[in-house]
Amino acid sequence: MGNLFSIDNGFFNVMGKVFDIMVVSLLWFICCLPIVTIGPATTALYYSVVKSIRRERGYVSKEFFHSFKVNLKQGTITGLIFTFLAGVMAFNFYIVKQMDSKVGTILFGIYIVMSFLIYITAIYAFPNLSRFTLTIKGLFKNAIIMAISHLPSTILMAVIVGIAAFSIWYLVLVVIFVPGLACYLVSFIMEKILKKYTPEDAGQADAWYME
Repeated sequence: MGNLFSIDNGFFNVMGKVFDIMVVSLLWFICCLPIVTIGPATTALYYSVVKSIRRERGYVSKEFFHSFKVNLKQGTITGLIFTFLAGVMAFNFYIVKQMDSKVGTILFGIYIVMSFLIYITAIYAFPNLSRFTLTIKGLFKNAIIMAISHLPSTILMAVIVGIAAFSIWYLVLVVIFVPGLACYLVSFIMEKILKKYTPEDAGQADAWYME
């Protein structure tokens, strides 16, 4: 009977992770509300999910705000760049819809490819920012290289993120759980990729992400 109520019991361990996923999802949503802080909020989401929920290091809220603060400037700039690019592509699609010609069809195809490249680059950019010290240029370079080099994994992560985004769009209440869950699932794929680009001696000071 003693083991049933032990904190090491599998049930309580799972429920603890579920609670943490809910907490980090709400933190992400609240920190995204100013819009301009979507970048650092997403970076903090990935960082805290991997470190606190998967690796069980530290408290999820503490790790979230630590990453949010550290990556506030670069995360904000990166997020604004992606927001700008998304706006440009939305405008392009609007213009193309007004064109009833072969040129419009060709441009539509080109914009689909461009939008996909922007989308998969964003998927890699914030995990990269949470892990490595990079310039904005280096961050985008890393993200694009990883996205294209690991295309099958990239597509799978894109599907997960896409489902999460549409779920929140159609039923906003799921925001209390879906962002953290999607990030948790993506991290199992992303971490394997990030480790390939992590120097062997990088884990000496802070080895949690090398486990």
